[in-house]
Amino acid sequence: MERRKIRFGSAAIFLLLAAVLVFGQAPGSAWAQKRGGTLVVGLEADPGHFNLIVKPGTTVQVPAVNIYNKLITLDFALNPKPELAKSWEVKDNGKTLVFHLRKGVKFHDGKEMTSEDVKFSLEKCLPYNPRSRVFWKPVAEKVEAPDKYTIVVRLKKPFAPLLTVMGVIFGGPAIYPKHLWKDHVGSRKAFLNSPYSKKPVGTGPFMLKEYKKGSHVRLVRNPNYWNAPKPYADELVIRFVSDANTRLIALEKGEIDYLRAALIPWDQAARLKKNPKLVVLDKGGEATGQVEFMLLNMRRPITGNVKVRQAIAYALDKNQISQLATGGTAKVADGIMHSAMSWAHKGSFAQYKQDLKMANRLLDEAGYPMKGGKRFSLTVTWAKGRGFEGLAAEVIKQQLKKVGIDIKIESFDRAATLKKVYINHDFDIMMQFFTTGPDPKISVTRVYDRNNIGSANFNNAPSYINVGVQRLLDAEWQIVDVKKRGAAWRQIVDMVAADVPVIPLFETPFVHTHSAKWADVVTRPYCAYCTREDAYQK
Repeated sequence: MERRKIRFGSAAIFLLLAAVLVFGQAPGSAWAQKRGGTLVVGLEADPGHFNLIVKPGTTVQVPAVNIYNKLITLDFALNPKPELAKSWEVKDNGKTLVFHLRKGVKFHDGKEMTSEDVKFSLEKCLPYNPRSRVFWKPVAEKVEAPDKYTIVVRLKKPFAPLLTVMGVIFGGPAIYPKHLWKDHVGSRKAFLNSPYSKKPVGTGPFMLKEYKKGSHVRLVRNPNYWNAPKPYADELVIRFVSDANTRLIALEKGEIDYLRAALIPWDQAARLKKNPKLVVLDKGGEATGQVEFMLLNMRRPITGNVKVRQAIAYALDKNQISQLATGGTAKVADGIMHSAMSWAHKGSFAQYKQDLKMANRLLDEAGYPMKGGKRFSLTVTWAKGRGFEGLAAEVIKQQLKKVGIDIKIESFDRAATLKKVYINHDFDIMMQFFTTGPDPKISVTRVYDRNNIGSANFNNAPSYINVGVQRLLDAEWQIVDVKKRGAAWRQIVDMVAADVPVIPLFETPFVHTHSAKWADVVTRPYCAYCTREDAYQK
């Protein structure tokens, strides 16, 4: 990896550019922004806490990304940009990164953020994140704080996606105040029992004002935010609404100002675009690469049989599933990552076009003959709050009935579902919506890494183990050459497709929708996990 330097010229030039160019805004638009108002965001479930360290997830990340900052962020082209780090350098053929921190950044309690806080966050917090630990533990050697505003990260080996990883909240490090968290580290229990799991203190644009369980989170403007004059909104209210129809009605009535794409009934997208009171965006998901999957529990006797899993894949008509579950707005998925990551994507699951004859043959070979029109029963589990998953489950039930598989459908609130599947491993098939970008090491590896089988949310829930896949997963992150690294990932995709621990169904479309009264609600490529500091009322 070549030595990379990112530095700004004079402070005056930097301030001018920051004022005029705010993540792709048209020149001059920054001057029109005004302060005021309350932006209301809809969320499908109560997060229960704001702990990004050991129990991250969409419902936690949506409020937390507005409370905390990272060292760097990403633009829509997935290029790293400054956040708490004003510049950085990559040295020693990719084994050393030097970050130069902003001065005068304050935590919400008024204490200045320094390199000691960053060092603490990287050393004591990041290794416990179920996504981050997959890459951080094998690669990190040590973190140094040579002075108050400099951080040096030394790696055991080059890690190709490190800067990309650090630019997203779902895997990258949020920066925590050492003086508050230092006595609450060392185990999952210690992190979860910390009072700061529910009373977070960060450096972000908004501060926690009120958390009413089952109802909402109220965040207020951080008056000492380092990126002033942002945020523009006085308050950010995040309402918990589990019912999809109720959320949509609230959006159209103006009671909710923003819903991300996953919470928009996709069959309604065309109609919403005609509503002059709403703005439906075609951007904002570039970094997430979201895909809907079926996860198959390989610990169970039936779904642990590879021929059964292959038969299920052959029995499905994914075009019909996508059409009925998303109103035809979603693209059928044919790989374990979003096709937008073209350098690594391969459509290996395309081989499983619906073939009922093949599915029946495989089920016979697996030892489950048809008796009275039925072979066996399985349960499909999905979490309430994402109606499209329930619709997909119903279509899957009808399709698998044709090959003698009796499907029972169960649904629980999100917290109960995650516990049932990821902690207790008590499931046959789960409907799961995964991010797969901006780099597969962040959100793809964790699902297939044997070292990530355990009791943490969003881990290797299928309990999948493949020696060849593991060998490549252990090596690909050291490959700096993009073409060679992409070739390794395409081999991984082929092997996973042969084993079928998961079945990718469809790629979710970008239909993030907000009130036309607000502008710049989405200014990052990871919309669900995007800070709302740029949003302002027109």
